[in-house]
Amino acid sequence: MDTPELILQPKRRLFHPWILPLLLLAALCIAAFYIRTDYLLYNQWLWFWSAGLIGFCVGLSELLNRYKAFRYIFSNNYSWVYMGINMLAGMAAYALIIKYNINLGDIGKFPVGKSIAAGIGAMAFLRSSLFSYKDSANKPIDVGPAALLNVVLHATERQFDQVVTRKTLIQVEPIMKGIDFISASKDLPELINRSMRVLSPDEQSQLSSEILKLLNDNSITEATKCINLGMIMEKYTGIPLLRDAVDTLRRIYDENKSKFVLENIRLS
Repeated sequence: MDTPELILQPKRRLFHPWILPLLLLAALCIAAFYIRTDYLLYNQWLWFWSAGLIGFCVGLSELLNRYKAFRYIFSNNYSWVYMGINMLAGMAAYALIIKYNINLGDIGKFPVGKSIAAGIGAMAFLRSSLFSYKDSANKPIDVGPAALLNVVLHATERQFDQVVTRKTLIQVEPIMKGIDFISASKDLPELINRSMRVLSPDEQSQLSSEILKLLNDNSITEATKCINLGMIMEKYTGIPLLRDAVDTLRRIYDENKSKFVLENIRLS
């Protein structure tokens, strides 16, 4: 009796990491509804935290634009560090504005204006460089707050890639198992490109380049190529669409298997 093949499945969490931030945001909104209007307008602590929230949202949007996977960001420890640095910078900028009564012009007449100026100004400062120089390899190196921020961002990227790659590999392997690589490498990208409207010409060109490189690589097995093909496609489709597209192709191949066999016999 054959031993059933074990397929690793990702552990399911009872609570997703982003539920807690959403609950906190909902609690703040409910609390704000019952707080007096004058308190909301003129309380310094509220706008102090608002300046930090601007920095937090800027860091979050940057990570979303970079990784395009919302559900994994809050499970990455370095993501919290990166967003925390941006949040603290906004709060510190607001504190300096209040402490030294910095003149901001008309926008500084109201606390909300000071909060917005502090949050946006801190984000600009964090991404600035005091000066730059070139190393022995003629590569420009920036010196300033941007250099420190990039260190944290690169660490975030490494941990993010490790987490996402592991989970994606576990999910993609059973989806791509048994599919013909040569046929799927041509049909799957075409099916995805026709069905998705959000892929830009640059993304389509990059997708074709990655698949062509995989086709020309003779150092790995066909089964490994299938998994790599699924990993490439998943970056653009996500797991549900990839599964549906592969199941569609598998059904088409099964229905036309006899036709392909007859054509091969005639050609031979």
